Amino acid sequence: MREFPVSNLEKTFVLSGILQNKRLDGRRFHEFRKLEINFGKEWGSCMVSLGETKVLAQVSCSIERPKATRANEGLLFINTELSPMASPQFETGRQTDTSVLVNRFLDKCFKESKCIDLESLCIVAEEKVWNVRVDLNVLNYDGNLLGCSSIAALAALAHFRHPDVTSTGDQIIIHTPAEKDPIPMTILHYPVTISYAVFNGGEQIILDPTSIEEGGASAQIILAVNSYREICGLHLEGAALANPSFLLALTRQAAETAAVLVNKLRAALEQDAQLRSEGSTVAGFTECIHLDTVLALSQDRQKLGSAADFAHLTSRTDRMDLQDGEDSSGGTRVKVEKVGPGIADLITKLEFDPSGVKNQWMSSSSDDESSGDDETKQGETETTQSTRSEPMEDVVIVEPENKTKSKPKHEIYLSGDSEEEDTVMLTDLNPVDK
Repeated sequence: MREFPVSNLEKTFVLSGILQNKRLDGRRFHEFRKLEINFGKEWGSCMVSLGETKVLAQVSCSIERPKATRANEGLLFINTELSPMASPQFETGRQTDTSVLVNRFLDKCFKESKCIDLESLCIVAEEKVWNVRVDLNVLNYDGNLLGCSSIAALAALAHFRHPDVTSTGDQIIIHTPAEKDPIPMTILHYPVTISYAVFNGGEQIILDPTSIEEGGASAQIILAVNSYREICGLHLEGAALANPSFLLALTRQAAETAAVLVNKLRAALEQDAQLRSEGSTVAGFTECIHLDTVLALSQDRQKLGSAADFAHLTSRTDRMDLQDGEDSSGGTRVKVEKVGPGIADLITKLEFDPSGVKNQWMSSSSDDESSGDDETKQGETETTQSTRSEPMEDVVIVEPENKTKSKPKHEIYLSGDSEEEDTVMLTDLNPVDK
């Protein structure tokens, strides 16, 4: 079933992973995806999830005239609906090769294997029998549609109850569930479908392939096996070399997988029957609806499986925390300024200027007296980057900071009434110190 067009790059990528004994979702070659079976509030409604492949099954019945060749047997009809909800490749109201294959394979598998007792559906021979209809709606398609559909159909048939009927002469009375309990279907065995994808001419075989793996496989083998290790159906697709011993080994593996799936199906049926017998409220399909997931085309959000060896690793980033202030050495101070939305600049205040000489400039305040008081209180001057001053403001130059504070010997005054002419006056403040 190759409904999805797969590119050559995807085929090469899948094949290279298979040659390295790796799959896209991290499973082993003979490992099945997670199977979930949920029953609705009505009899015969079931939803089965096999990984990302989801199928909703609903069983209904009506009274009709039997076939002339089988006058004492009921009727069984299976219909599969593939809509664009399952995949954009499908169209509404148009049967595809996949839907035809599912209908024919399941119909042949259930009828020829005699898993359902059709004679128990007879009301009056050659006149009236029950016609059981199974509607399969594919909600999401991600490979192995036959396997998921077979489990959904079997679960819905085993869960279904048809009304009880009383025949008195020419009169037939159909009782309501309030008058008489509905009668369950008689199922003799459960044939489930197991799908394999063949790669590299039969050297590598994987169980339960996804849609991408189905598109990249050279062949596909589909087996219908029950819990008694009986083969109820076989379908081959593609071209691959195989010998009889290879097929026999594959059937043995399929029988073991089928036994596990049938046990899960029976356990789900027993759990639902126990809840209904106790009078508990049946949740229906609310348990299988996850709000954190989207039932969309799974190929667009394919997740690559990771090995168990890397499960303990945690993601780390080489991030350096920057604070507005001096570092441990007391040399460099950094400051982060926000420039715009999502943009910031890192401004550093260096103790040395680019010429290599220690920075001797300090920012002057408008009030010289307050600046002098601050220097007296602090006990030592701080070395900061020089700030730009207006042309008309005075600038005071002092000597660099020292451990022992000394009086300045000279001061430079920059004064002038205009910006063009500035007069510099050097004054000896302490002649005694000479």
